[in-house]
Amino acid sequence: MGFHKRHIPSIEKLKEIRTSCSNDEEFLDKIWGKADAFIGSSESIRYLDEVYEELKKQKEKGNDD
Repeated sequence: MGFHKRHIPSIEKLKEIRTSCSNDEEFLDKIWGKADAFIGSSESIRYLDEVYEELKKQKEKGNDD
């Protein structure tokens, strides 16, 4: 077993990748995968955190109905 690092692209590239995915879950899976650590700008990491929180809220809202 190894330690898997993932280089996170610029926020502009992340937004481009996000539009090419069918949904946010696919986007996050494509970017995060099975990484143990992320290397990238704080803006890119923050953007991924925001997308994750949005997805989490959508799932929670869907489970409440």
